[in-house]
Amino acid sequence: RLNLGLLAYRHGAVDSAFAVFHSFIDLYNRTAALSSAELTAVATAVRYLGVTDGQLYKDALRAYDEAIAA
Repeated sequence: RLNLGLLAYRHGAVDSAFAVFHSFIDLYNRTAALSSAELTAVATAVRYLGVTDGQLYKDALRAYDEAIAA
């Protein structure tokens, strides 16, 4: 799913891409334990969303840190 969002983003379908990326925030918020791969996907999606809100870059970094620790 992340790859579809990345592909949409790279082809200029930013709104579609951001919808996909936001779904990763929902996944993170509703799932107690995510795997390292899932946390990496969340972090990547949130990193792309950082262009809309700089605070999200910090959230992406936290998710990357959690992925490393998982």
